[in-house]
Amino acid sequence: MRKMMVCIFAVLITLSIVGCGENKKVEKKVKTYEPESITTTAEQLETEVTQQTETQYVAPENNEPAGLSSSLKEFLDNYEATMNGYCDFMETYNNSDDYMSMMGDYMNWLSQYTDMLNQFGALDTSTFSDEDWAYYLEVQNRVNNRLISVI
Repeated sequence: MRKMMVCIFAVLITLSIVGCGENKKVEKKVKTYEPESITTTAEQLETEVTQQTETQYVAPENNEPAGLSSSLKEFLDNYEATMNGYCDFMETYNNSDDYMSMMGDYMNWLSQYTDMLNQFGALDTSTFSDEDWAYYLEVQNRVNNRLISVI
């Protein structure tokens, strides 16, 4: 019975997170060019290429992958910690006979989870880079694996 409840709750959590995103229409802006703005001289192109090749890549100072938003990484790390807190709670719950004394712990976690859902709803995924998406999926995979391990 407990395993079924944990499984149902894990599915509900996953569905609620997926359902928090907004459906936004992305409109592509098409720039129109006047004929005189298209023509550039070979010297202008050569100057641009030279300037671009002279610019050196500076690696990030931390171990964060290039292009990964530090605020998104912090948010996803907090999300993972919140979900790990739930898994820790469920492991304790599964090994305990004193369910009523755990109600306060569950309510504290539920409050954290509600805050996390509100933050998920505010995410603007249209600005995610490929690195952001890769890290997002990596964290979701770890969280899902941890949830499955509790069952």
